[in-house]
Amino acid sequence: MARQGAWERAGIKVLSIGSKYRVVIQSILDVLGYGATDFDAREAAHAAELVQASGNAAGSTVNGPSGSLTARKKR
Repeated sequence: MARQGAWERAGIKVLSIGSKYRVVIQSILDVLGYGATDFDAREAAHAAELVQASGNAAGSTVNGPSGSLTARKKR
């Protein structure tokens, strides 16, 4: 499908790098109806919920989308 251009006709961008193909994730989200602003707003709201749930205490650990984050003490 990538060689024949079927994905591009569907709106999904495919990059040919040597013998491999890479798909642009944002183009998949656009086709599925998740715009960049929608995704960023949801991710920000989720991060705010995590911070609020942790009590925002110094030294507390929050598990975010990219792993655990540890709050630093203010100097």
